Amino acid sequence: METLWRMGFDAHGIEPGYRADAWDRRECPERLHAALGQELPFEDGRFDSAVSFGVIEHVGAIGDSVDVHPDVWEQRQQFAREIARVVRPGGAIVLSTPNRLFPIDFFHSTDRFGLRWHSPKERFSLSYGDMRRLFVEDAGCASIDPLGMDRAFVFKRSQTHLWGRVLTPVARAGLAAAGRWPVSLLQQTPIMPFLMVHITR
Repeated sequence: METLWRMGFDAHGIEPGYRADAWDRRECPERLHAALGQELPFEDGRFDSAVSFGVIEHVGAIGDSVDVHPDVWEQRQQFAREIARVVRPGGAIVLSTPNRLFPIDFFHSTDRFGLRWHSPKERFSLSYGDMRRLFVEDAGCASIDPLGMDRAFVFKRSQTHLWGRVLTPVARAGLAAAGRWPVSLLQQTPIMPFLMVHITR
């Protein structure tokens, strides 16, 4: 958020407040807001765009775990509706999340290998279809399209493991191609481990 603000954008940041003690050390703490994504403190159509990286899978989760509340889908519907509400018609929403259909989650593991195996039926992660249902069908956005992820990750944690150092070049090449047709179609399948999407409000 600070980078966008420094570039001249009227940027604001939201987080539940866990890091509020550190806000005074930021350049523009008045632009940071303690709030849940399900209840954004902004008027309708306030922004041209909204960005949310690696957040939506935590909406409806129990604490900092991959377990979810019984109403997880309803909480995510509210999250999608709120983001859509504060973005003007025709504006952009960019989101990223691990792909529920891919059997390994590289971002929410507690083991020393950095891998979390899971069922494609689990309710923590989301698929491309889940995001289409949430944002297009439920929240009324116009469309959803896959984005490439060229340089979206630095692979710092992965490269602490031998497998990460071996696979990082392959992963970088795959992520760079992820937004280009026909490779972009893979975001709707179990082949892609991570999703990044552009939603038109």
